[in-house]
Amino acid sequence: MKDGHSRKHQIEKLIEEDMSLSYAEHKELMSHVRNKTLEEVAQAIEKFTGAFGADTVASFAIFVRNFKE
Repeated sequence: MKDGHSRKHQIEKLIEEDMSLSYAEHKELMSHVRNKTLEEVAQAIEKFTGAFGADTVASFAIFVRNFKE
């Protein structure tokens, strides 16, 4: 229960911080988070080289990276 309670407070704090940002700051922050997440996904995909072949995996990783803003 304690972990859930502390996570709730973490989320509330993030929302409060988010509410204090201007629209431009919020958009920039979300773009940064999106790009970081997409890069993490692309890096995870690259670990599947043995299962799908290097060319296929590289192509799909590039496809995912092209979603970055």
